[in-house]
Amino acid sequence: MVELELTGLAGPGSGGHSAAEISENVEGTLRLLADGRELYAEQDFPVVKLAGALRRWLAVPVAERASFSFDDDSFAMSEGVLVIDRVPAGWRFGSVYAPGEFSPVLTGTAADQVVLIFLATLRREFAQLLGQELEQYC
Repeated sequence: MVELELTGLAGPGSGGHSAAEISENVEGTLRLLADGRELYAEQDFPVVKLAGALRRWLAVPVAERASFSFDDDSFAMSEGVLVIDRVPAGWRFGSVYAPGEFSPVLTGTAADQVVLIFLATLRREFAQLLGQELEQYC
């Protein structure tokens, strides 16, 4: 089982913040797990920015979808902070910060499910934190 776990969501608080500020400043701890084993973890991860990138990636039909790479200049190694690699047998999750560590290969449907569960968790936590809908910020 592959999981993108989100905990510790925090942000600038409610009211008076632009969409860019919310996208940049709402952060949480992100963990990539494979069969309960941690492959990658990062505190203060810009999860709203990640959600926007993942939503755009999911909007492309699986058959036409390229590998996903979350790139962000706030990281020392900004390219490949989180990757979902397309491989001949399906999709695998990893990070430039965990070289050589990849999840087991998943089908397109299973990879989508990992992402959708993460987005649902973030949507729920975001609404609790800010009292607003996530979709207007990503």
